[in-house]
Amino acid sequence: MNHRASPAFLTFPALLIAAGGAPARADVATDALGEDTAPSAAVELPAALDGDAAPPPGCDYISVGERVARCAGAYRWFSYFISSSGGGPACASFYGIDPSGTRYASFEKAVAGQGCDTTCIWHASTAVDGLRCGHPWGYETLKAENQSCPTLFRMPEGYYTSLAEYEAAHPCP
Repeated sequence: MNHRASPAFLTFPALLIAAGGAPARADVATDALGEDTAPSAAVELPAALDGDAAPPPGCDYISVGERVARCAGAYRWFSYFISSSGGGPACASFYGIDPSGTRYASFEKAVAGQGCDTTCIWHASTAVDGLRCGHPWGYETLKAENQSCPTLFRMPEGYYTSLAEYEAAHPCP
């Protein structure tokens, strides 16, 4: 089960900020705004997770610290998943694309395990809601730490590197 709120185009960290909170986990570092910055360096996830199959039954997860990488020409979301069901060591936190998919001990290993480019790694920056062509519409902007990487715009129809590119591909009737 993926707990990302896609119709509103808000990611879980954005919802936490909107609610004025931060992840209630000691192993998740946050900045002054309450945004997840992934686990602190002191947290060591089991290396046995790397490439491991899905978690055992009874483990439910929420995603925090989502980031986007370009993989074989497509953009993919990677998350740090934390257990929402307890479950002890069997339900350990991990990195991956889907909580029921392959688990990795680090973000870098998850990206490498999926054969993705690490030049540009984007994170959600701003969510915008409004009207377009007379209908409710919204998108997210994603920014990369690497300043040479373009801003991404996550639209309902996909990812674009500018609003002009999106408008050209999807003009109002």
